[in-house]
Amino acid sequence: MAAKNNKAGIVIIALAMISAVLFIGFIMSQDSGSHRQTDDNRPKLGGPFALTNHIGQNVTEKDYLGKLQLIYFGYTFCPDVCPTSLSIMASALDLLTPQERKKIYPIFITIDPERDTTEYMKDYIINFGDDFVGLTGTAEQVKDISKYFAVYYKRVEEEGASEYLMDHSSYTYLMDEKGKAITVFRHGIDPKDMVQQLRASLKEMGSG
Repeated sequence: MAAKNNKAGIVIIALAMISAVLFIGFIMSQDSGSHRQTDDNRPKLGGPFALTNHIGQNVTEKDYLGKLQLIYFGYTFCPDVCPTSLSIMASALDLLTPQERKKIYPIFITIDPERDTTEYMKDYIINFGDDFVGLTGTAEQVKDISKYFAVYYKRVEEEGASEYLMDHSSYTYLMDEKGKAITVFRHGIDPKDMVQQLRASLKEMGSG
């Protein structure tokens, strides 16, 4: 059992290191190629998409405008990283007032559409909050939106395992009411630190 836990720990650490390198590389390349910085020096993240929500409705990015968006990419079979990130998001939202929380969409987007059907998504996200939105789609649709957010993910097969795993980056994206990036939260952030940024963004949205 100890050896198995050590192996899992090594995988998690390696994933975190890969994620950090990939995202830093993305940020450093914002001034060239298909991704650019906005006029206010925010990284240009996000873009148009067509997906299916956890209750089977076809949605696009336009359905989530008008509120802040907290977006996390992961998968329901994830053993620890995704539940941790979503729990942090839920804890941060629980620290807000009901009025503040109503102005934020917490969104979980799968990077494993093969297994994450609408039914799986619906049963999974309810564990984190009634207002959480789960989004899935075809492999191509997920690939498209992942590119807009510079999300890394890769299927990993382990010999003897009954299910495959997904290596993936682990960041939570905060988008404004117009769908533009405000900031990116690292994995393991303190919920209180997330709340500070959420409240500052809500205040800015209210004064805009």
